[in-house]
Amino acid sequence: MRSFTLAISLGVLVAGATWSILGAADAIYEWTFDNANLTDALGHGLMEFADGATASLTSFGRTDGGSVPHIGGQSASYMHVPSLTGSANGYLLSFADSGPNGGGAYINRFTIVMDVLIPGALDWTALFNTDPANGNDADWYVAPDGSLGIAELGYSGTNLIASNTWNRLTFAADLGAGTVVFYQNGTAVLTRTGASLLDDRFSLYSNADPGPDLLLFNEGDTSGVYTHELYVASVAVVDRTLSIAEVAALGGPQAEGIFVQRLAVARNTNDLLLTWNSAPNIRLQKTTTLAPADWHDVTDTLGTNRFTEIAPQGNAFYRLLRQ
Repeated sequence: MRSFTLAISLGVLVAGATWSILGAADAIYEWTFDNANLTDALGHGLMEFADGATASLTSFGRTDGGSVPHIGGQSASYMHVPSLTGSANGYLLSFADSGPNGGGAYINRFTIVMDVLIPGALDWTALFNTDPANGNDADWYVAPDGSLGIAELGYSGTNLIASNTWNRLTFAADLGAGTVVFYQNGTAVLTRTGASLLDDRFSLYSNADPGPDLLLFNEGDTSGVYTHELYVASVAVVDRTLSIAEVAALGGPQAEGIFVQRLAVARNTNDLLLTWNSAPNIRLQKTTTLAPADWHDVTDTLGTNRFTEIAPQGNAFYRLLRQ
C-alpha cells in the first residue's frame, strides 16, 4: 500500500499538499516550483543555482495554455531554464537522506523523473550530469532526432520526443545489476542490460560525499553547445530503482507534480467538496481521530477525483491512499 500524508487538519478544513510515500526506507525528493523558487516540495533535498549567472537567467511562472501549454488542460507552475552555455551554469541537487546503495560506494540504485517541455526546434538537450562540477559530458540527453539516451547506454527510437510538448521522462537504474531503463510517459522506451555499471560514471554522489550530488541541464563538452532552453514543471529523485509497474502508474506529466498530490477542499453551504487528481490506484480515506488514527476507505472513491458529503460537525481528517 502507498499512503499520502494528511491534507485536512484537525477541526479546520485546510487544502494543502499531500505527499506520496513509496516506502519507509525510500528517500524521495521533489521540486515543483510552486513558490517561484527552488524550494523543495517533498523530502530533505536541496536544489540550488550552480552560479549567479544561472540565477539571473532563470525565471518562474505558470502555464498560460498559449505560449506555454497547460499540462492535461490544467495550469502548472514551471521553472524556465535557458540554454546554459557557461561551464559553471546549472542547478545542483543534494540528497541529505541518501547514502551509498546497491553494493557500492555511491548511489547505484535510483530513479530520476522530470516533467519537461522543449520549446522550439529540437536540438541536443542535456538533462543531467552525474558530475556536479560539470567536468565531462552529461549522462542523459534528448537528441535532435527526438530520441532519448546516451551513447554508453543506447538511444530510444527517433521521433519519441516532440517539441512544445510536455513529457514525463524517467531514468531508472540498478547499476550493480547492469540495468538501466528509459521511460517516456510511463512507457519503457529503452532497456540496457549487460555488465555491471557499479560505481561508474552513471552512479550518483550521496550524503557520504562532500558537496552537491547531481547537476541538471548542463554538460561539459566544449566541442559545441549541447544544451537547450527548457520549461520544467517537476523534478523528482528516488534512491531506489522503481519497477516497470511503478513507473507505469506514474503515467504522463501532471500539473500537480510527480509524487506530490494536492487535495483541494471547498464548502458550499452545508456540503463539503474534496477534489484531487484522479488515478486508477488512488482512493480517499477518512478518520475522526489521530490518537490513534482510525482510517477507513470512503466508499466509491477508488479511481475517482471528487467526493461530497455534509460538512462534519467535529474533527475530520482526510487523506489519499495509493494502492
